[in-house]
Amino acid sequence: MADETTTDRQWYDEFTLSLRYRDVPGTEIGDAVAQVESHCSDSGESPAAAFGDPRAYADSLEFPRDDAAGAGHWLPVLGPIVAFLVALQLGIPIPRAAVEGTTVPVTWGSLGATVVIVLMMTMLWFRTRLVLENRLVGGVTIIGGTVLAVLSAALLRESAFDAPVLVMTVLVVALFAYAAVGMWRQRATLNDPIVDPRG
Repeated sequence: MADETTTDRQWYDEFTLSLRYRDVPGTEIGDAVAQVESHCSDSGESPAAAFGDPRAYADSLEFPRDDAAGAGHWLPVLGPIVAFLVALQLGIPIPRAAVEGTTVPVTWGSLGATVVIVLMMTMLWFRTRLVLENRLVGGVTIIGGTVLAVLSAALLRESAFDAPVLVMTVLVVALFAYAAVGMWRQRATLNDPIVDPRG
């Protein structure tokens, strides 16, 4: 019986995780889990016997979703992170330029590193399940992307363009402010517990 309970618990864990990968709200995940548990309680079947593979069953379920939101679904989360990374890359040379009284050089390496990190995070956001479950894809995405970003910033030191210190400072501060406000607003959104509709 203990083995059956452990197996069932693993089934539910994989089921809820698969729904999380799809970004299903916690209330709807709780409702889906409750329906499975109710069926298994009435029929005496295990969830695996009744519904098969938990990932396949999770993928087969349909949930109401506002498709008209488009980019609004992911942009509030990804946008502030991208803004923070861009601000970090552009802001590094500002103090030295301010002290020396020169313009701020923006190197091809910093631009390349920013692009690589943004692409890596976009991959993590839109293909979370693939990255986490496939070691090869995960390793290439996370480790490979990080190494490429570091090498880009370190090796490509030629200046792409120069900008006045004041202009770059205002831009960087604005990007950091947008990132901070955006991340603060997402705190409530990211706190989405699974709610059992049966109380």
